[in-house]
Amino acid sequence: MAVSAAGTVRAAPVRLLLVDDDALDRLAVRRCVQQSGIALVADEAASGAEALRLADRGAYDCILLDYYLPGGDGRTLIADLRRAAPDTPVVIFTGQGDEDVAVELMKFGVADYLPKASLTAERLAAGVRHALEVSRAAAAQRRAEEELRVEAARFRTLANAIPQLAWMADAAGHPYWFNQRWFDYTGDAAESPGDWRRFHHPDHFGRIEQGLRAIADSGMPWEDTHPLRGRDGTYRWYLSRALPIRGAGGVISGVLGTCTDITDRIQAEEMRVQTQKLAGVRMLAGGVAHEINNAMTVVLGFSQFLLADPGIAEQSRDEIGLIQRAADRAAAVARQLLTYSRHVASNPRAIQLDAALGDMAPMLQRLLGGGCQLVTSWSCTERLRLDVNHLQQMMTILVLNARDAMPTGGTLTLSTEEVALGPGVRDAVTGRPVPPGRYGQLEVRDSGTGMDAETVSHIFDPFFTTKPVGLGTGMGLPVLGGLLEESGGYMTVASEPGSGTRFTLYFPLLTGTVAEQAAPHPGEHGGNELAAATVLVVDDEPAVREVAVRTLQERGCRILQAADGVGALELVNRHGPPDLVLADLLMRGMGGAELATRLRSRWPDLPVLFMSGQSEVLLRGLGVPGGVEAMVQKPFRPDDLVGKVYAALVPRGPSTTDSRS
Repeated sequence: MAVSAAGTVRAAPVRLLLVDDDALDRLAVRRCVQQSGIALVADEAASGAEALRLADRGAYDCILLDYYLPGGDGRTLIADLRRAAPDTPVVIFTGQGDEDVAVELMKFGVADYLPKASLTAERLAAGVRHALEVSRAAAAQRRAEEELRVEAARFRTLANAIPQLAWMADAAGHPYWFNQRWFDYTGDAAESPGDWRRFHHPDHFGRIEQGLRAIADSGMPWEDTHPLRGRDGTYRWYLSRALPIRGAGGVISGVLGTCTDITDRIQAEEMRVQTQKLAGVRMLAGGVAHEINNAMTVVLGFSQFLLADPGIAEQSRDEIGLIQRAADRAAAVARQLLTYSRHVASNPRAIQLDAALGDMAPMLQRLLGGGCQLVTSWSCTERLRLDVNHLQQMMTILVLNARDAMPTGGTLTLSTEEVALGPGVRDAVTGRPVPPGRYGQLEVRDSGTGMDAETVSHIFDPFFTTKPVGLGTGMGLPVLGGLLEESGGYMTVASEPGSGTRFTLYFPLLTGTVAEQAAPHPGEHGGNELAAATVLVVDDEPAVREVAVRTLQERGCRILQAADGVGALELVNRHGPPDLVLADLLMRGMGGAELATRLRSRWPDLPVLFMSGQSEVLLRGLGVPGGVEAMVQKPFRPDDLVGKVYAALVPRGPSTTDSRS
């Protein structure tokens, strides 16, 4: 700052670069500058070359330039000076005033144009002030533009770094800008984006457009879920959120929004709900099967008691046979329910898929019937671990389904091969991804009527069937799904109306040598080996208990019976331990598993034989200590029960002394 003679504070002097080839003119300009009191002449140059050298190394607030210097073009020199000192304004003064030239130079970027003939201190001061104001305004604009450029670059970097699709719309809700992820997903051209609406599903677009317009009307945030089409033509579900952008005075000037891919989240939630539904249905199915098996045990047991009567009429025997066959059919339905509820015992072993299917081929052709042709192609030589009985049941279900889909005849093709699956394959039963790896592939393809996508989406739902009432239970494919899941396998389904259906099953291949174990061979039992054996029969179903008691009494067993675990313990406390405990696994109050635990805490070697409408799978889950010698699966016939009791007792023999007391 500088202080005048009057003591007032004034701004610091302005540093000028004076460029003129005439020394007298330079002197005149210098005097005007001194008289103006706003500037000082820092340096002088008599030529354009000297001016460029000084401008390149010095710091000046303003350049006073004679436009008509000898040996050069004024415009070229101005351009060179602006490159050398881009932030320094140039004021032209010349003795050859020309208004047209002045206008052109002002357009060229010169801050002011001063004729030498009318140059005064005041006019020079005004010109310099104007030049400085123009320079400051230009510098401020450049800084604002640079800051805006930096902010825009920062915004683009941030917008392209986030995992969402980002976009901006005008106040009317019309999107005009998208981040790079939008273009990557949709496949739209970033250089010339097309109509954004074509990526929205037509069933949802009207709602989306209305929601965007509502932001400007209400000023409230907006969100919605909708499908969005990707570059491959498939739709994925997105959650869109948008906020209004407010300008001066709070007026809404636009909208900023994002789209987040929630497809996996939706699928996971659907899978969770479906899993809960299936768990409930499976629990219900297991309970229903338990009740059916109890009832059929009574029917089969008393049917055999009736048939054992030598005085029964022949017609009655035939009718009882019909009752037994109906009971067997009900028992088969119960087994399907147990399979679906995952309460099925499995006996997997290392098998060669082609060999196992080859052995089944004649049986499968008989199931298919004479009007349909069975074509096979086996190419899987590797071994896999699988329960052959489960495989046979799965093939039976698929062949019967194919037969029903080809009422006028057709071709069923069975083929196998070894495949390496990569990511992206989903199991049709559970909806979960199939782990990549090597599999034995079994394809079952028919030339039948086929199914639409809606039907395919329900084929693994229990009791869902497309057959007329009375011709299907709707449990075939759900049972198949249960068997496949328990076997560690996966499945895909492809079908179209009129084009048949293809079921493709995948079983993990074995990677090492697996030793096979021979199944135990049941021993034979005679007629009186059970005599004198004491058997404790425990079941909360009186009719089932009666079947077991009568069967064993007819074989000479001494029977103790109770309706629950508590009653059984009271009997043992009074009479001592029996030779065998025959108990229902699931009973009201104390069940068979808890009863076995308490008895074996006192007599570890006490044999326990369980009856159940469930299976060994559930029994193992209950964790009975010491294991179980055998299992009597309901519904059973009296002879089956005798065989199981014999197998449990004969190694010990009936006790003659109370050695375990």
